[in-house]
Amino acid sequence: MLASERLMYILDRLKEHPAVTIREMSLELNISEATVRRDLDELQRQGKLKRQHGGAVLNSMLHTISESTDWTINEKTMMHTEGKRKACELASEIVRDGDCIYIDGGSTMSFLIPYLKNKKIHIVTPNIRFVRNLGHSQCSVQIIGGTYEPFFDMSIGSKATQATSEFRYDLAFFGAGGVDPLTKEVYSATIETVVNKVAAMKNSLRNFLIVDSSKFSQRAFCYCCSTDDFEAVFSDLLPAGEHALDNLHSWEEKRSETK
Repeated sequence: MLASERLMYILDRLKEHPAVTIREMSLELNISEATVRRDLDELQRQGKLKRQHGGAVLNSMLHTISESTDWTINEKTMMHTEGKRKACELASEIVRDGDCIYIDGGSTMSFLIPYLKNKKIHIVTPNIRFVRNLGHSQCSVQIIGGTYEPFFDMSIGSKATQATSEFRYDLAFFGAGGVDPLTKEVYSATIETVVNKVAAMKNSLRNFLIVDSSKFSQRAFCYCCSTDDFEAVFSDLLPAGEHALDNLHSWEEKRSETK
């Protein structure tokens, strides 16, 4: 295959999946990894992609989400709904009656409700949307106070962080603005939400991340933590290509094992 044909193949591959790895391209094109690196370097020089550790991503995927460019909570609730539902169903299986649980802000957490509402558990959360949608349930709920942020439909700020630190949790469930499956970086759109997450993580015996698979190709403004800081990462699907997430549990993978 000519060099020009390889470059076109890589670009077409990126249009199907917004991230590729050097090893994948080496196997698919039957060429050395050194040749793949040179091809990716050339495409980066042309402004077609951005090289990352172990591979590359389309430039269109490098837009970083911040509060000013993020989708609203109403919009996000309607996006990737099946992926969020599957990830939450998988995560909910570890919850037992009597557990004290921290529920993070974000649209994903509301998809936990059908699996938690009939459990006798104690919930602490700044997530107003979660509480509003919970309705009648077997759960007891402590709402974290602070400054109400309608964009996220949750409480944020120093008072929210202080209140979060006053409780001790058996389990804590967190969402994210994005996750890099190669570097293991977990992102959030604002520093205020990062501070809340960190406060809860420090006071929880077990921490878990819940993300639908679309988050594996998304960056956000603030670095929060590493996926290694969580006992498990729950998602609907595995990331496309290679990943470094040893603690990832996918709904698809588990359901295929039980068949």
